[in-house]
Amino acid sequence: QIIPYYEDSKQIEEAVNQGITMLQEKERLEAEEKERQLIQEKIHRQIVECRKLLNQKIEMRDLDICLSSIIEFDPTHPDILALKAAAQRLIEERLVKELENKEYLEKAGRLKKLWQEATELDKKEMWLEALQAYQKVIQSTLPDPEKLKVKSMQRHQEIERMLLNRQSEIEHLAEQAQKQGDLKRAIQLLREGIAINPENQVIIGRHEELMEELRQIVRSLFHESVF
Repeated sequence: QIIPYYEDSKQIEEAVNQGITMLQEKERLEAEEKERQLIQEKIHRQIVECRKLLNQKIEMRDLDICLSSIIEFDPTHPDILALKAAAQRLIEERLVKELENKEYLEKAGRLKKLWQEATELDKKEMWLEALQAYQKVIQSTLPDPEKLKVKSMQRHQEIERMLLNRQSEIEHLAEQAQKQGDLKRAIQLLREGIAINPENQVIIGRHEELMEELRQIVRSLFHESVF
């Protein structure tokens, strides 16, 4: 204090000040590192807790609430970003599944509508139309959670067997009616058979034969009447 400096006191003072500054900087850095470690530990613990929310029902707002206590420390922390990315993937997957499920249910509903149309025709005993309607269900590529295609195939086969049996019965009855000379009754039966299966060429051919025979009889009666 008395003299400006003594020997190398200024150099010593400068060195001491530098040492003090370095020590303070070291202590600051150590404190910052300790604080950083504490923050990292807190982030890690909270990340572990928030990761428990990861499931198919997760909502991003729930995750944000869970992360709110650490997000201020480091919004771009890799673990936080990774957790948010994982949650976003789950949410997107859920939305895709929901959309697919909605579309699936809509398609399944369309198939059920086709099946209901077929059953309505079945109830009205519109057999040929019902067969075509059931065939549409069977050939459809729409999803079938209720096994309607199997039901349609079973009913389709039942109707076919029923019609086949009925056709055989009609042919037999028509033949008997023809032998008994009741052409009108035979023709009526054959027309019923044609209505059941318009593509049955055997019944169509027999119907034409009987119609021609009936025309000849009527023609003969007409000529006799004229005479």
